[in-house]
Amino acid sequence: QIETIRTEAGEFTGIIKQMAFEVSILIEGLAKQQYRRNGNTINSGVAKVGELESLADDLRAKALKQVWQENREGILSTDLAFQWDKIIEALEEIADRAHHVATSVQTIITL
Repeated sequence: QIETIRTEAGEFTGIIKQMAFEVSILIEGLAKQQYRRNGNTINSGVAKVGELESLADDLRAKALKQVWQENREGILSTDLAFQWDKIIEALEEIADRAHHVATSVQTIITL
């Protein structure tokens, strides 16, 4: 039933794209064993991913509030509100998993 993409979904994809870029740099550094020489690089990358994950958390709260407000106002049907709720939760889960990957790389380096 979804015919248009909500602004928040576009914002989520932008955050996720940035997170994927940062995670790819961390993984590449791990594969090349660069972190033995430069521990600051790993910490900086993980911090960037953490900041992005925090933005995703804030966006989730804002987006869900907006979806259910539109439902209460009759702008959005209950079915669509539930669909958007699931989509927003799934997008935030992607951000959580990207953060988990980044912190896992950091854990590997510090062992």
